[in-house]
Amino acid sequence: MPFNMSETAVMVIYYAAFLGQIYLLSHYFPGRFIARVRYVIDNFPVKEYPKLYPNAGPNFAANMAGKLKLFRRVNNGIAIIGLLILAGMLGSGYRPDPLGGDEIFVMFYFFLQFIPFFIVAVKEHKQYKALRAAFKEARRTADLRPRHLFDFVSPVAVFAALVCFGAWLVYYLTVKGWDQPWEEEVYISVGMTTGMNLLYAWIIARFIYGKKLDPYQASKDYMKTVEAITKVLVYSSIGISLFHITTVAADEYALEAFDPVLTSLYMQYCVLIGFGVMLGTAKVEDFDFSVYREEGATDPGA
Repeated sequence: MPFNMSETAVMVIYYAAFLGQIYLLSHYFPGRFIARVRYVIDNFPVKEYPKLYPNAGPNFAANMAGKLKLFRRVNNGIAIIGLLILAGMLGSGYRPDPLGGDEIFVMFYFFLQFIPFFIVAVKEHKQYKALRAAFKEARRTADLRPRHLFDFVSPVAVFAALVCFGAWLVYYLTVKGWDQPWEEEVYISVGMTTGMNLLYAWIIARFIYGKKLDPYQASKDYMKTVEAITKVLVYSSIGISLFHITTVAADEYALEAFDPVLTSLYMQYCVLIGFGVMLGTAKVEDFDFSVYREEGATDPGA
């Protein structure tokens, strides 16, 4: 076993990591998402805030309640599948392959966990599209203040992302051998990681300098959304580089048996950063929903 650890200690680490993945992605954050949606529906009903629900049909609130229950049940079902997998591993006496490769199963389960959130993202995209189509204001206002990257994220975080990427690239190419011909694996790893970071940079620039996805959204709320997205992507870049460094080191020092744990912890990091920063920075309770009210309606909070 790695580091001369006992077999029991290694398996405790395995089960703890996977239980954390099941809890975070199939229980905790689905609950936070449901609470966020319910807060909006309960406090800003269709009748008073019709601009917020461009595709709302009859019995909208009841239909949404049913969809949220289904979302919860699907995630509960996926969590049960994960627990059954762990029970099967425990009952069968599973032991990690010392040569690695078992992390593929962790990734497959993560993709299964991600499916409900992907469907939500597609629905959200359609919602934004409908909002833009319904936006027919004669006079459009815009926040003309100049926006800069460091208005939304610390320069230290950006510098850390660049340093971590450079450290991974140098370490990875050193392990592969600077004087050795590059194999296909090297081109793929360097190309995909570099491309992902460039995609992150493009998305950040799109949100900082582009148009709002929701044309009704108040400027201060949009700035909070941009801040959250920018931080998520910068922190994700740091996480990707550190994850690649650890996996390369695991291969180099014959610690491949920990690849599934490293993969699970990285997935959890992505979830914590993605959902945690978004929910913490762009708090729905702080948003200005008066922009979605019916024309001429009186704001009870005024």
